[in-house]
Amino acid sequence: MAAFYTRLAFQPNEYRAIVANELDLNRYFTYTTIIMARFLGSFEHLLLLALAHLGDEAYTVPVRAFLEEQTGRAVSPGAIYTALSRLEARGFVNSRFGDPTPERGGKRKKFYRLTPEGATTVGEAQRQLSRLGRSLSVKLRTLS
Repeated sequence: MAAFYTRLAFQPNEYRAIVANELDLNRYFTYTTIIMARFLGSFEHLLLLALAHLGDEAYTVPVRAFLEEQTGRAVSPGAIYTALSRLEARGFVNSRFGDPTPERGGKRKKFYRLTPEGATTVGEAQRQLSRLGRSLSVKLRTLS
C-alpha cells in the first residue's frame, strides 16, 4: 500500500515524521467524523446550554451575555461564531437570518436554535456530568 501523506507525531523528546498509509487515514476519519461527533467540548456544551435557556430567538449578543453572566468569563464573539458553525455542521444547531433592522444599519441578525439531536446530545452530556459529580462528591467527602 502506497504512503500518500505525512504528519508529525510527538515521540518522547523527539519529533519524527510518520508516513501513514490508507488504513491510518481511514482510522483517523472514522474517529473524528463518527466517534468524536457524538461528544461535546466544554465550550460547545456551554453554547448548547445557552441556546436551550434562550430559546428560538437566540443570536450572538444575548448568547455572549448569558455565557459571561453565568460563567464569569469573557467570551469572544469569534469563538461563538466558530463554535456555532461547527455545531450547525454537526446537526446540533439550526440557524436562520432575521429581517434587517434600521438600528443595525440594515444588517440582519442570525438566530440559532437547538435541534432535537442537539437537545439529546446536551441532555446526555448533562447526565454524564451529573453522574460524575455525584461520585466525585462522595470521594471528596472521604478526602476531607
